[in-house]
Amino acid sequence: MTVAGESSRTTVTEAELDLQQLSRVVVGASVLGLYAAWMTADVAARWLTFPAVSLLAGYVLFGKARRHDQVVFVGYGLAVLVALTPVMMVLPDLLSAGSYGVGSLELVFLRWNLYLLVLFLIPAAVVAYATYRFDGGRGVLARVRDRKQ
Repeated sequence: MTVAGESSRTTVTEAELDLQQLSRVVVGASVLGLYAAWMTADVAARWLTFPAVSLLAGYVLFGKARRHDQVVFVGYGLAVLVALTPVMMVLPDLLSAGSYGVGSLELVFLRWNLYLLVLFLIPAAVVAYATYRFDGGRGVLARVRDRKQ
């Protein structure tokens, strides 16, 4: 029951919904989802990859209370996706290797495919190192050990 002049709108407390955390989760999940959709465009449908990766990343990110942990998760996740990009770019050729008259191993170790691997591993290493430094030099294994304790 409301008194005249009062709004019947209920207020959301800070404990129920933190808009800053929600925006970090949405942005982080969208970045990972968009990159995954671009990376797998030749293998899987983008309309399927983007929501699947975004929802999974959003679920994990929402479980992390600290902003620092969210940024570290997105950084390492992006580094892994960038490192896997050459594999996903060569995968369609590998699946149809017999039709080219070339074996699978020959196709994988073409000079241009190796250049592609290096081209994506360097930025992946840079992103992983920047995330490592942002995390204070703890690294992934230290984070896993701390979580088990």
